[in-house]
Amino acid sequence: MQIAIILPSLAKKGPILVAKELADALFKYNVQIHVYYFDEKVEIDFPGKVEKIKIFDRLNFEKFDVVHSHGIRPDFFVYLNRKRIDGVKVSTMHNYISQDLGSVYGKFNGKLIQLLWIYILKGHDYIVCLSQLMKNYYSKFINQSKLKVIYNGRTISKTVVSDKDKLQTVQDFKQDSMLLGVVAQLIRRKGIHQIIEILEYLENVKLLIIGDGPELSNLKNLATSKGVTEKILFLGFEQEPFSYYPLIDVYVCSSFSEGFPLSMLEAGQFKIPVIASDLEIFRELFPEEIIFFQLNSAESLVKAIEETRTKREYYGEKIRMKINNEYSAKKMALDYLKVFKND
Repeated sequence: MQIAIILPSLAKKGPILVAKELADALFKYNVQIHVYYFDEKVEIDFPGKVEKIKIFDRLNFEKFDVVHSHGIRPDFFVYLNRKRIDGVKVSTMHNYISQDLGSVYGKFNGKLIQLLWIYILKGHDYIVCLSQLMKNYYSKFINQSKLKVIYNGRTISKTVVSDKDKLQTVQDFKQDSMLLGVVAQLIRRKGIHQIIEILEYLENVKLLIIGDGPELSNLKNLATSKGVTEKILFLGFEQEPFSYYPLIDVYVCSSFSEGFPLSMLEAGQFKIPVIASDLEIFRELFPEEIIFFQLNSAESLVKAIEETRTKREYYGEKIRMKINNEYSAKKMALDYLKVFKND
């Protein structure tokens, strides 16, 4: 089987990491991979052939059994080349387009782009959703017979060694405290301010934030105003943050919305218990394996953190087992192969 994967870039971002996991897993099943991408930024290596293209290039895809796109530009590219594609056209949706487009482009422009994107998607043979919740959302726009649910898988390298000086900095910062961890793009939607706001109420608890983004200065200002700067370490962006996970005692996912929480899968593979905001997507993925808190409720979040003090081993093992059984890269690849083969 030959598969063309169309990506916006090779940057280290959630949807691209998912495509990378899938390509690596499919490669082990003797699937030939050819990756096409638009933007200059290259941070991730893919198996098979890799080729930079332009949005209005016309390419011949007759040799491919499957053309798999991720994102609006790749979907549009597939639409433009649809007459040159004999194989199955598949798109994976990584977001809820009305929410994301509205927040980026404004309500009016976001709605116009949404209508265009939906029109383009209707030309694909299958649309892969990352959860049942997402499938329900897209069933309002697209025929249900085209919608498939495939959960993401995540494979991590526990042998990757981060900057030794930074690793020592984290160790010195933690000392004998309970260390809360966050690995995320620093944007308002991630809700990290909720964690900072309750640190003053927690004894011997510190917070490690790995990531960068437009919310960084606001989070630092909040920490200063709350008098908790000594309890927070802003480590910055890390290409491979895996070396830091063993130092984290509790992982906190405080998002107001999520498509699929890859960082939660990473933490869980290290047997780190997870506290998460009470979102439907988290309830679907981990109904009994994580501890939930109510958004914008300091009392609820404090209570959840205190609960993990005595149940860290219990919840750490539960989430590790759940991920190994249901959210592995191998299972994801096998599920995609069923879609690709029309099984």
